[in-house]
Amino acid sequence: MAKKRTAQRGSKATKSPETPAQPTVTGLQVGAVAEEILSDHGNESPAELSAAAARAEAEYDYERAVNLLRLAVLESAGAPDSVETLARFLVETYGQYEEAVALLRSRAAKTGSRPALTRLLADALYLLERHDEAYPHYQALVRFRTPPEDSEPWTRLGLLSAEAGDEAAALEALGEALRRNPADRVAEQHRLRVAESLASRGGERIAHAREAFGKGDTAGARTILGEVLAGPVPNREATHLMREIEAHEAQERRDTLVTAAQRAEREDALEQALEHWRAAGHEAPNDEEVRAAIERLEQRLAAEIFHDSLERGAQAVRDGRFEDAIHAFYRAHGIRPAGVEVRADLEGRHLYDLTADFLSEVGARHLERAAPVLAVLCRAEMAIAADKPEEAAPLLRQAAPALGGFRRLESAQKVIASHIRKQALEKAQAAYDEGRAHEAAEETEAAIQSYERSLTIAAEGNAGGVRDAETRIATLRERLQRRDEYVRLRARLLALAEGERWFALCRTLAEAAPALASDPELVTLREEAKRAIDARYPVKLTSLSPPPPNEWGLGLDSRANGLPDIDRAHARVLHSPDGSHLLVLSGPLLVQVCTQKLTACLVAEMSEDVSFGMKGELVLLGYHPREGSRLALVSEAERNLTLIQVTEDEVQVEDVFDLDALLTGRNLLRYYGLHGPSERLVQLATPRKSNGPSKLKNLSLKDGRIVHEESYGYGLWNLLPYPNTDLFAVNRVPEPALCRMPGYFTFAMMDYRGRLVRRINLPPEELPEPMERIRSITRCESLDRLFLTYDYYDAMGNIVRNHPALLVLQSGDRIFYQSAAPEKLLSGKRLPKGPLRILEPRDGEPLLILPYSNAEGVPGISVLDAAELKPRFELEFDEGETLHSLHTNGADLLALTHPYGDGAWRLRKLDLNTRSWLC
Repeated sequence: MAKKRTAQRGSKATKSPETPAQPTVTGLQVGAVAEEILSDHGNESPAELSAAAARAEAEYDYERAVNLLRLAVLESAGAPDSVETLARFLVETYGQYEEAVALLRSRAAKTGSRPALTRLLADALYLLERHDEAYPHYQALVRFRTPPEDSEPWTRLGLLSAEAGDEAAALEALGEALRRNPADRVAEQHRLRVAESLASRGGERIAHAREAFGKGDTAGARTILGEVLAGPVPNREATHLMREIEAHEAQERRDTLVTAAQRAEREDALEQALEHWRAAGHEAPNDEEVRAAIERLEQRLAAEIFHDSLERGAQAVRDGRFEDAIHAFYRAHGIRPAGVEVRADLEGRHLYDLTADFLSEVGARHLERAAPVLAVLCRAEMAIAADKPEEAAPLLRQAAPALGGFRRLESAQKVIASHIRKQALEKAQAAYDEGRAHEAAEETEAAIQSYERSLTIAAEGNAGGVRDAETRIATLRERLQRRDEYVRLRARLLALAEGERWFALCRTLAEAAPALASDPELVTLREEAKRAIDARYPVKLTSLSPPPPNEWGLGLDSRANGLPDIDRAHARVLHSPDGSHLLVLSGPLLVQVCTQKLTACLVAEMSEDVSFGMKGELVLLGYHPREGSRLALVSEAERNLTLIQVTEDEVQVEDVFDLDALLTGRNLLRYYGLHGPSERLVQLATPRKSNGPSKLKNLSLKDGRIVHEESYGYGLWNLLPYPNTDLFAVNRVPEPALCRMPGYFTFAMMDYRGRLVRRINLPPEELPEPMERIRSITRCESLDRLFLTYDYYDAMGNIVRNHPALLVLQSGDRIFYQSAAPEKLLSGKRLPKGPLRILEPRDGEPLLILPYSNAEGVPGISVLDAAELKPRFELEFDEGETLHSLHTNGADLLALTHPYGDGAWRLRKLDLNTRSWLC
């Protein structure tokens, strides 16, 4: 098959010249390929033919190489790569430029879309010196994106442009070539040559222009210079000459305009003259003569227009057209020349100043809208100047919404406000003087009304205070109030006196204002009430002779000191809150003893209505915890609460309150306590035969009213003061089945309102003898321990009351010590008997005082270390002497005893140093 194709090609190649072969699409003829090449390489591909051509070229066999490349073009049917390879060889190696041009101009060679082919065609034509044909191809080539460093196309384009006489294009192309390759010597030399040629021709043209300018032909000179300056190379000489010509022409125009301006000015055509001067100034901006003339004419014209506008405004004012006047004055103010003053006698000068102030402060933008209100403001200011503020006030109110913040308006408003304040102050003063007159006539209500009217007028006029009107009103109202209070109080007191309610009468007087309480008539009522109370509750005082100082503090024997006997079974002893006194109370008897001197300082015998110790009657007897000079007695038999005032030289019944509100209900156990800070009597009531519910009530120690009630869903009882606090200790009615449940408590601390602030639950495993109720309770502050004795349930469930158990709680409600047989702490056959006491000496350890009786019934005390419960010493009383009670104020222990087995009594103090009783 290969041989057949070769033969066919061969036959085509050996055809007779008379039958010329047809050109192919590449512009090549088969006959252009040597027969030898067709015979040897006819069956190879274009790539193989190109490789063979490269080998032939390497061996400098250019004839063979070109034939192989021609065959490759034919075999590839004119592929661009094959065409480019052949064309590059023909142009750059073999020098066959005509064949290259024919090849590249064939239909297969699309040079317009392939920069390499365009470059080869341009180079081939350039080398054939067919410059006219090469030029457009170089122009097309530089439009392609050629490598940045490739400058040759730009160089040849510059050379061709210079050859064609297009020196501007030549300089541009050669400049681009040098930008791409600064080392391109050809481009550099030709660029200098073109530039020198242009400069040479430009110099000649400039000489012609200067010659024309010298002859006065400025138009011809400008034409020549325009052509030079339009060239590709800047020409400084041409530029300077052009500027010289322009300056000459401007000076000529300036002189012409100045002449015209001077002529117009002589003819008094000032506006036309100013127009010429300004045109001349445009031609000669730095000409001092022109500047001065312009300034002079502008000032002259402005002054004329200014005065004309002023006159128009003045005429508008005379005609009452204030808005037109404002606009005229606005125009005048806008063109007012420097140094030109407005005549003081100008009609409407006030309105001109107002307009000028508005323009400087607010601006012209708002003038159109503000002109009507400015006219109103002007009228208001004129009314103020004429001392007619009544006319000015409504005008200002009309102008205020639109001119808010304008200083002239604010100034006018201040003037009117000052006038209003002055008028208000005059009227207010007249009302004040009227009030003084009513006050002098003791017409209190009328005086108050006048003073109030004075204050109202002053406030409406913003005139400030009116002297001391407020103080006088307060004084007069207080006087009226006292009068009204006195009337009401007097009526109430008379009603109380008529009902012989003397204590309520005294309380009412005590609560009255001091000024009323000193009223003579009320003082008389108080004295009458005191006489009635003294008659109802008489007190017999016995004067005592104090013992000599050498006997102070050693002890007190009632019979040796001439003191009356007391009821051994029912007598009570109270220690004052400050520890300074003891009160020995028995029936109607009251003896006050000084604890430091151990001497009686007061003996009083109360009336039969007051009893300090009858069994079954008195359920509470104690010092008022807030006022240490008062006693409170609660008697359910008498159904009252009695307050008694006790001082060092006087005893009297101070008040009596009914307890009916507290004594409602049946079969109730009632417990009472005093709460000092709130001045209340606290009652806790629990049903006798059930576990609840309990109820708490508070009665005021001031007026006897019930002020608080609280109910519980369970039983509480046995209300005791909790030591050194304002709280109470309460027992919960025992419920063994509930003692292990959450929230259950054995006893608790309660405040006066019934709130349980601290619950203490001691379960059976920690308290083998379950608590029934607390008998006594005391507290050691330094150890933070609570000491108490309590009745308990034995193993059979019976209550043990005559042999109380001992319990010591330490911080955190933890049990430090507990025993149903506290006699273990005592030596011999001694049994605890009576309440516990704590001593905290100033220079020693805290001590627990445990009273006891021995086997023979002789009483004594055991002194134990409060920290470890270890015995320190024991001390018995004299034979036949019985212990009534122990009392301590922290550092001292006092014992009240019966030394003879009858109503006589003795007060003894413990001496810790000698461990004996002072006597």
